Amino acid sequence: MLIWDIVERTAALMPDHIAVATDDQEVTYRRLAMDVNRLAAGFCALGLQSGDRIALLLPSGIELVMAFLAASRASLIVVPLPLDAPPSLHGLYLSDACPKALVTDHTLLSTLPEASLSQVEAVVLTAGQAPGSTDYAHLMGLEPNNSPKGNTLCKDPLGLLVFSSGTTGRPKGIVHTQARLVERAEHLVNTLMLTDKDKTLLVFSPMRTPCLVYQLLAMLRVGGTVVLAGQPDSDMFWKRYAQARPTYTVVMPALARRLFEHPAAASVDHSHVRFWITTGDHPGPELVRKAEQTTGKPMLNLYGLTETGLVVAHPLNGPRKMGAMGKPLCGVDTCLVDAAGRDVKQGETGRLLVRTKNWMVGYWNDTLRTHQAIGSGWFDTQDLVCMDEDGYYWFRGRVQDVIVRNAINVASALVTDVLLEHPAVAEAVLVGVPDVIAGQVPVAFYCLKQRCDDPGEATLRALVAARVDPESIPASFHRIAQWPLSQRGKVDRAGLIRIAQARSQTN
Repeated sequence: MLIWDIVERTAALMPDHIAVATDDQEVTYRRLAMDVNRLAAGFCALGLQSGDRIALLLPSGIELVMAFLAASRASLIVVPLPLDAPPSLHGLYLSDACPKALVTDHTLLSTLPEASLSQVEAVVLTAGQAPGSTDYAHLMGLEPNNSPKGNTLCKDPLGLLVFSSGTTGRPKGIVHTQARLVERAEHLVNTLMLTDKDKTLLVFSPMRTPCLVYQLLAMLRVGGTVVLAGQPDSDMFWKRYAQARPTYTVVMPALARRLFEHPAAASVDHSHVRFWITTGDHPGPELVRKAEQTTGKPMLNLYGLTETGLVVAHPLNGPRKMGAMGKPLCGVDTCLVDAAGRDVKQGETGRLLVRTKNWMVGYWNDTLRTHQAIGSGWFDTQDLVCMDEDGYYWFRGRVQDVIVRNAINVASALVTDVLLEHPAVAEAVLVGVPDVIAGQVPVAFYCLKQRCDDPGEATLRALVAARVDPESIPASFHRIAQWPLSQRGKVDRAGLIRIAQARSQTN
């Protein structure tokens, strides 16, 4: 089943249900299907054909959703350009993807590097004008076409080319087919028992892969409603949350921490919510505990990667273990191996390997890297995980974050666990800082719970020293008010290392 198929089918079954809503606009499934068909015909009238790339640089809104769905209808490959990426990254994405068309507005168009637009043949503007551009409203005014000529006989056309953030090197273009994206959404629908009664509050871009699958495509599949909220601050989030009354939302841990520190979290009505979803980074038990105590509803940590889709989740109605990742999903094969590729025993930490029929097609224009990633039949997540006696997975760090001090592996997970046992510590992260003598030394960063006094380095050092080997005791401890974040909303470990180095030079 392709993306257009789920839109068309849902529109036929429940035409008057609200598909997408904003603060001031609601679109039914009947209207959505009609407008998507019109815009797809418009894209084809521009000369776009199956397999052509179309870049989208738009704020979260109905135009962005419509452009994505219309491009899928015309069998184009969508290349999302994140609003928060700097112009240099936009230029890199455009140069690598070579899109034939671009949908944006006049203001955002002016921020793009001119050289990177040389291969773009058609520019569609939702607002404003530019020489040679086409007006979005004009395309929407064309007669709908039941069979846009961009369609292909391929049963599973390429549908999405999304770039990694590039925090660990040059950004990689990750390619997905339409049917595999729909299958991922179907997987979530079955796992969380979503229905047409569900409504999701979408606070990031709908082109962000977890939001695209877990919210937009999942709701389109069952006939639910997607409420687009943009990227509000905490105060505006809770106001929009109270107005929209969603049954679930997706928040990255960094945002969730800010939300549940806001006074409105404890006073707003949560009776409409079935569950919260957090993804993209390990939330930690403290955040999950606070969210569940505040809302009275479960916070589900969904673990997956852009390359693989959803892999591990807490059972919605099963036993819950605070701080665990959850259990591997049905239909997804996993195994834990050591550095030599041998299976590890229960309770031991190993690298998590994944195999699923819904993983990526590969990396864009990079046959070698694609073969290295999935040629063996397994995808190496580079995440360190252990499994307990009940089959629950526990996150223990990333391979690239392993700290080796004087040729001895530092017990990073144990150190952070010990720090989190202190009643004043809300979160803790251990990073490896280069050292001339030891190679690396562990440095601890921590933030405090609200209204708690700083226990200080001496207290935390004594706490850790009583529980870990000498090489694992951090060389220094740093309180931090706000974590540096990557473009994807994860804790920026490279940024923490730079902070540690800067502080060591001033001491």
